[in-house]
Amino acid sequence: MLGHADIKQTQRYLNITDEELRKAMTGVWERRRQLRAVGQ
Repeated sequence: MLGHADIKQTQRYLNITDEELRKAMTGVWERRRQLRAVGQ
């Protein structure tokens, strides 16, 4: 997300858990999928 080679580095700065990160990214990828479907 922030350009780090390891997600653990990003989590250290954001102070979030694996589950919180997973939930956030699921929302991002779902929205991206929806936008792609609309654009086709």
